[in-house]
Amino acid sequence: MPHRDTSPIEPALLSVADVARLLSTSRTQVRNMRARGQLPPPIKIAGLGLRWPRAEFMAWLQEQASASPLLAAWLTCAQVSGHALKEPPC
Repeated sequence: MPHRDTSPIEPALLSVADVARLLSTSRTQVRNMRARGQLPPPIKIAGLGLRWPRAEFMAWLQEQASASPLLAAWLTCAQVSGHALKEPPC
């Protein structure tokens, strides 16, 4: 019997809610951060609204981590355990 992968599929595009979840903040805060230029620019998709390409957003997040040892450690733990940034997973 073939092995089926039961891990959740991660979307290629992140919504405001996805970004908020990754950053452990509210959607309002994500919108405020975007307005202040504190996030990478999203793309606007007709019928979907604003979206961030996952790969680009995660690369930006890694860049932010290079300036913060605490964030870098947190990201490493989150990637290993599959958690968002809400609470330190390790």
